[in-house]
Amino acid sequence: TAQVTTTGSTAPTGTVTFKNGTTGLGTVSVNASGVATLTETNLPVGSDSLTARYNGDALNGISTSAAVTQVVNQATITMSLTSAPNPSPSGTSVKFTATFTSTGGLPNGQTVTFGYNGTTLGTETIAGGEAVFSTTALPAGSDQVTATFGGNTDYSSANALNTQTVN
Repeated sequence: TAQVTTTGSTAPTGTVTFKNGTTGLGTVSVNASGVATLTETNLPVGSDSLTARYNGDALNGISTSAAVTQVVNQATITMSLTSAPNPSPSGTSVKFTATFTSTGGLPNGQTVTFGYNGTTLGTETIAGGEAVFSTTALPAGSDQVTATFGGNTDYSSANALNTQTVN
């Protein structure tokens, strides 16, 4: 949020451009109170140097704020893994759903690896906070199926385990 003030009697109008270092984040109109607010959900992990530049109007000159440091931490991810149906008859398709929660955003578009007994069964992409995988490849018995998200700069890694009973 940037508050634009003037020493004159005319309220400032126009826009404020927000930046992270030299990278533009967006330009927002100043409201009647001289306030411009930008909501940003994709700042990179680390220390970000944010500035606001009032672009001026017919009666007020350009002005740039001092830099403000915003520290962005890696989001901590947790994952649960469910299956249906459980138990299942041998040869029947079993659907595994890895569901994510986070201290920040969710890692949509990233990959989850599903495995059994040290072997990769397949991978799926996270969409809407879930990755869904189906298989008929599990042997009869009590099978320990894993889901693994490797993490990246923005998100921690996460693992989950589910016991699937195949009759």
